[in-house]
Amino acid sequence: MSTLVGILLDVSASMQEQAKGCFDEEGGEWARSVFKVIDDLIKHDVSSNNHVFAIGVGGCGDQTFDILKTIKQFQGRRQNEMCSQSYDEILEKIFTVLEKGGAFKIRKWVQPEVIKNAVTIEMADLMLHQLQTNAEFLEKFVHKCLPSACRHLTSQSTEESLIGRILNGVGNVAQNICTYTATKIFTATEEDVIEVEKRAKSCLLKPVQDVYSVHEASTIVHGYVDEKELTDERLDELMELVEPFIYERTPLFSAIEEETTVFLKDQFSDHKKLLSVLSDGDPTDKGELEKASFGFKSLDVTIVTCFITRSNDVEPKRLFSEEHSLWEDGAKFLFRLSSILLTDRLYRSIFVKRGWNIDINNNETRLFIQVNHPDNIHDACDLAKTVVCSQDALSDLLVKVSLDRYINRNTKYLVARDQGDDATCYAFVAATVIHLSIHRIIGREGGWPDFNIILHNIIRCYGTKTASTLNVLKHVCPEYRLQCRKINIEEALQAITEKRPVVATYRLTDDERQIFSDFFYYNKRGILSKEEIDITKGPRK
Repeated sequence: MSTLVGILLDVSASMQEQAKGCFDEEGGEWARSVFKVIDDLIKHDVSSNNHVFAIGVGGCGDQTFDILKTIKQFQGRRQNEMCSQSYDEILEKIFTVLEKGGAFKIRKWVQPEVIKNAVTIEMADLMLHQLQTNAEFLEKFVHKCLPSACRHLTSQSTEESLIGRILNGVGNVAQNICTYTATKIFTATEEDVIEVEKRAKSCLLKPVQDVYSVHEASTIVHGYVDEKELTDERLDELMELVEPFIYERTPLFSAIEEETTVFLKDQFSDHKKLLSVLSDGDPTDKGELEKASFGFKSLDVTIVTCFITRSNDVEPKRLFSEEHSLWEDGAKFLFRLSSILLTDRLYRSIFVKRGWNIDINNNETRLFIQVNHPDNIHDACDLAKTVVCSQDALSDLLVKVSLDRYINRNTKYLVARDQGDDATCYAFVAATVIHLSIHRIIGREGGWPDFNIILHNIIRCYGTKTASTLNVLKHVCPEYRLQCRKINIEEALQAITEKRPVVATYRLTDDERQIFSDFFYYNKRGILSKEEIDITKGPRK
């Protein structure tokens, strides 16, 4: 099944404070980890039908923004092309392009030295590039970022307009003088320039509109087509591009609404949906968490939340069933937002092998973890992919871990038995499949009955003569709160893919039965293959 992954990444000022000093070992700040999260969630995903979108929370102007689309607009701009000219040359070109765009009074409104004191050369160079290459941004900059006084042609034309209006009537003189005064050019201060820069950066942040294939997203993040790894050099580039636009307030509820809008799109109605949230869980806007959670649940969106904290009092690799009263408010917020997962749907052995501790109260757990280190962030992504995104890709691994682990642990010392005159194969089959099924349930009420107890109970009820395995299972399964039914070949393959136990029955000819008996008489722990039982090869010598 195709997958749609939504990523909500908190890059607000509060996150900057929470993450400060926590990621030094990785050589960077929180923003670097943001890109690692995106990369982790799409890495090794080879399906062209899988899609992803990433929303940043905490951009300039307290807004949310499309992380991938915002990066994409800078994609062709390499580090060695930046700041290759002096600040004065950059400013001269900025003034020229703004004048052509309609800001005729820009040189009178602001002095170059004021800009130099307020804006870095890197940001000025970036603004120049956007003004020269992005006509939409130029128009927004002139008409939305700059004060209106910058757009008036000349003071002479203003004066002539004033005189003309005065001649229309003495009663309008006071109003016209006020208009003239309002349009006079006043020299900008550093604070004025900083405000313009803020508005301009808000215009460069792209709204959430696009959904990308995993291949497109990988190319955007990595910077090159077919680039396999996210290098430190590329992380530095992404950091330098994004950092000037982030670390503002945290409108989490607005971001949640935007995520919902994307998941609602008709083209993704049949997709498996995942939302991965990394935040300190401290929204600065208003909203109803219960309503938001219900919206995601109605869309069948699985939510994995990751609480970022500076606290050392967190337990890595743990899933919780219940909220703790001593948690921070942000942790409680994200815990309530996360999805509830019945523990019998978890691939328990996968998590146990990787060192996870899973709460199983009421046979359910929350997809919520707490992290204070980049390694834990990787674990959060791994959790999301394992539970939701990559079940098919993990098929071989799951079979190896779940089934082999069961076989090794529970049948290590079992050998083929000589049943004598008893025809109890059906009982061994039924007991084995029941035993395997109940061991898939984490925290099963009443525990897990021993294999021999299950076997003896079946033989006691159905005897030592031949019996229908299907009929036996139909009667015995309910005793262990299990169900079974007859399925066709396609359904059997699907069940195996989902790691559900399947019983296949077969019949043997007299010759095949003799081969069967001889094989296990001499190979009590052997595996009977087609090579051994294929009677079409002719008689053995």
